[in-house]
Amino acid sequence: MSSTNQPISNKLVCSRMFTKKSRVEYLCSICSKSYKSAHGYTNLITHLRTYHPSYLEDASRAAKVRNALCVRVVDDETRNIFHWCERVVMDSLPLRFVERKMTRKNSSLSSISEKTLEKNLMHVYEAAEARVAEELPASFGIVLDGSTFNGRHFIAIFAVFNDPEMCHSDVADEPSEYYSDTDCYTRRFLLLAFCPLGVEEDIGAQSLFDLIADTLSRNNKSWELCTSWFKLAVSDYMADYDALLTKPHALMTKLRTIKEPSQNEFIRF
Repeated sequence: MSSTNQPISNKLVCSRMFTKKSRVEYLCSICSKSYKSAHGYTNLITHLRTYHPSYLEDASRAAKVRNALCVRVVDDETRNIFHWCERVVMDSLPLRFVERKMTRKNSSLSSISEKTLEKNLMHVYEAAEARVAEELPASFGIVLDGSTFNGRHFIAIFAVFNDPEMCHSDVADEPSEYYSDTDCYTRRFLLLAFCPLGVEEDIGAQSLFDLIADTLSRNNKSWELCTSWFKLAVSDYMADYDALLTKPHALMTKLRTIKEPSQNEFIRF
């Protein structure tokens, strides 16, 4: 007697696609997003339909495997694509690297095309960008961190904000002033951008200002409302360094006014 495909129940779908954290809170096994559902599974199913359209097929496979521990099993194809993406990104390799004859000959990974690699890298980029925009609160601070590697300058832009869920210790054990520092247990740093600075002009204040504005606009956060506050904060911070900053400016002004000596002046003794 042949069996027919029976529709899978919402209860079974949610048991396979979510991990229950508490009586009303569930964690999505695909994207790790938390949802509350005190009565029924409406919120959970809505999330799956919106963000994971193939959830029915995934739940059916999970049910057949009988994965009672809800362990995430990554298939070989996905793992192969991930390792190619990891290698190209971490070693700063061109995408066409994956199609080179010697690469395919000496790699233990299955072959992949440049087009497939690019498509999956874009999927990762779009997913990460959407996740960052979603998790940014209405109010947050901006932290800049610069570094130099092999003579090339880089700048990282972080958003910093309070996240009580990040505190895993007893706050009473620490002095109160500790929690005003960036090392506070409830401080969360979210990387918004990591950019190379190609020319010396990119290190200037205006270039960094434009970079911050562009980064925030890509994350649906307006920079126009806080530009004046930013300028005032920078001016206030740099006030203590006015005397030091005037010295190189004065030196450069002096160097620009020095006239080049003529050839006759060089041979005088």
